[in-house]
Amino acid sequence: MYLLVLNDYANGYEGIWIRDKSWAIDGLANWVYELAYLWGKEPTFLQKDIRGFVTNRLMYAVYREIAQATGHQILVSGIGPVVHTGFTDMERAVDFRDVLRFDKGKLKSFMAALHDKGLRVIGRGLWYISAVHTEAEIDQALGLAKEVLIHQEK
Repeated sequence: MYLLVLNDYANGYEGIWIRDKSWAIDGLANWVYELAYLWGKEPTFLQKDIRGFVTNRLMYAVYREIAQATGHQILVSGIGPVVHTGFTDMERAVDFRDVLRFDKGKLKSFMAALHDKGLRVIGRGLWYISAVHTEAEIDQALGLAKEVLIHQEK
């Protein structure tokens, strides 16, 4: 199985799944990878799933969808197993000055509500996803986030 991650964060587009190991798919995967550079993207070509990597990328995408569906403007970003939540209308945070513009009041009430529901999220808006987290646990966490966002003031 292959995963090509295009990292078009501004448009919420994370990747293309390619599920075969035949030579034809290898050629297609390489072509899409090269095409990503032409589009100005930052492609990552993962030939073997690193436990937790794909889960992390999928959580980012689902979390963005939840925010959009509940009417909140949230920037979801992070590196590796760390997912950062920022309440902002910015499409990308480039430096610390951008982070200072996030709505800290909304973040604080979001984190408090998650804690009340038993979900541990660090107060700076950080979530950690481990390779030992199951899909059910991640689904539960995302479900709690959706529940909180539905009731949170916009």
